[in-house]
Amino acid sequence: MNARITYCLTEAAQRDAMAATGVPVARIQTIDAEIPTGDLDLFAIAADGTPSLDMSVPSHRHLNVLVPGWSSSPYLWASTQSYESIIAHLRAAYAARDARDAAATTAGQAAIAAEAEYDCTLAAALDALQVTAESDRVQRTPAADPVHPRRLSMPAHMPLSRTAQAAYCARWDGQRKAEAEAAAAAEQAKDAAKLAAISAWITRHGTLLQQARHADGLLPRAEATRLMAAWVMFQYSVPDEDDAQVCTHTDCPCSEFEYTSLPESAYEVWVAVRDGLPEDHTVTFWRVRECPPADEYGGRDGSTPSYHMAAYITIPYGPFQFTRQIRLVEGAL
Repeated sequence: MNARITYCLTEAAQRDAMAATGVPVARIQTIDAEIPTGDLDLFAIAADGTPSLDMSVPSHRHLNVLVPGWSSSPYLWASTQSYESIIAHLRAAYAARDARDAAATTAGQAAIAAEAEYDCTLAAALDALQVTAESDRVQRTPAADPVHPRRLSMPAHMPLSRTAQAAYCARWDGQRKAEAEAAAAAEQAKDAAKLAAISAWITRHGTLLQQARHADGLLPRAEATRLMAAWVMFQYSVPDEDDAQVCTHTDCPCSEFEYTSLPESAYEVWVAVRDGLPEDHTVTFWRVRECPPADEYGGRDGSTPSYHMAAYITIPYGPFQFTRQIRLVEGAL
């Protein structure tokens, strides 16, 4: 039976194909082919029984296998494809996913087995220690250990020897120390990456005075980060910061609520901004009710609320995540 496959090329693949053939090559490609019944599991079947595979649309049936994790953009192929190459690529992607799932299952089973073995070993050791002198017995502690609250494998009313308790607490303290050291090392590496990114940015984009201050260690890190954030936002034509005032006073009617939809007027503004942003940006939308001005006695009149829709845009830049709130449109949903 015949089926149609639709897929998208990258811009580089279009250029390569045009250079090889000398004719224009479309971004969206189609293949009409006779398919064996063994490949039907890869195709969508229409109501009339026609098989097809459209990989040019967001969230098609194979997208999250071709792109591990979650994605909504169409998968772009780096070269023109044949029916056989596309089917082979899909089969390989599913095989790789199955292998990853099997490895994760095996690792999980091994971890469970290791925990069970530890339980049995500790229980046997504690049973042997119960024959120690009565004066060497204390009640079971620590009772709320966050790592192994049930690992002692003994009823709560049974006493535990000081020797076993000391060994258990020493092991617990060693684990906590190792975790703290690993967390501190990760934080130091993250901080070093940020300092390196700041130095590189100052060297490439800072003014001569900023470069001189940085070289002498007199440019505050907070100021350098603000300069970098402003530069990043300017590169992507992000509008100025929304100056809306929202406080935490209980007697103030101001508020912020996250929204998953936009009115048409706000959507038009957002599309104009979004078209200039990088692909890896993130955004959330909010309905903002600003703080009403306070009178001379500190009272606030909330009878005439001022609402507007805002967008919180986050743009990654090296180890940084820069966020700016912009005003989209006055009024709200």
